[in-house]
Amino acid sequence: MFELTCSPSATNEFQAFETILAHCLKKIGNDDYSQAVAYGRKSGYLNAENKLTVSGRAFANIAQFDLETAA
Repeated sequence: MFELTCSPSATNEFQAFETILAHCLKKIGNDDYSQAVAYGRKSGYLNAENKLTVSGRAFANIAQFDLETAA
């Protein structure tokens, strides 16, 4: 799914995907990866190829934002 490299953009993409996946797992209430991916697609965070959509990236950026650090 991701080409693992040492580039910052690949790392950011991976972190964003993990953030979305964690959110989806929390929303479905269990640890079923397949259900989490299906929820991510249904919610518009992931496309049919399980890649982040624009909405998914935006949500991940907001979810990764730490308010305590910003304050």
